[in-house]
Amino acid sequence: MKKMIFLILCVGYSITAFSQLQDIKQLQLDLEKLVQMKAMLSNMYNGYATLTSGYKQVTGLAKGNFDLHKTWLDQLLQVAPQVRKYPIIQIILDKQSSVLAEAATAYTAYIRSGLLVPKELSAIKNRFDQFKSLIARKLDQLTIVLTPGILRMSDQERINTIDRIDKDVGEAVTLVMAEVKEQNAVVAERVQQKKDIGAMRAWYGLKQ
Repeated sequence: MKKMIFLILCVGYSITAFSQLQDIKQLQLDLEKLVQMKAMLSNMYNGYATLTSGYKQVTGLAKGNFDLHKTWLDQLLQVAPQVRKYPIIQIILDKQSSVLAEAATAYTAYIRSGLLVPKELSAIKNRFDQFKSLIARKLDQLTIVLTPGILRMSDQERINTIDRIDKDVGEAVTLVMAEVKEQNAVVAERVQQKKDIGAMRAWYGLKQ
């Protein structure tokens, strides 16, 4: 009977010990998980802090760069005195005035000569108008380049643009002068023809 009781006690103790052992192992696992979770949270917090700090630094640098860039761009909107006083500007204006005056004077002379027919006069006028429109567009470009707050350009870029405008206006002036020279030659030839006809009539005693 005692053996039986002892055996029961041993079995009961074993079961209790085994159960306690399992509880201890589970507790150890839970503790390990808790430590791991704590480490993960710590890493996440450190990462977030680093990210936040980095973001603030990047944002600050970006804002600083943006402000610097904006200041530079705003300066490009201005027109420096040396650009406004660039001598080529006056040359362009002088070319424009002289070519318009030349075209107007020549066209008036062609009409008064009576030696060109309406179709010829219309063709000449159309060509002169095209040249004047081209020059007017170039002067508009010049005005834009010299007006603050419109174009973002450096001083050198503005000067280079003015030089190109001067070149284009110069080419237009050359075309106008070539047209005037050509039409003057036509008128002069017809004047000579008219004189020759008058001389022949006088020679033969015919009425003019």
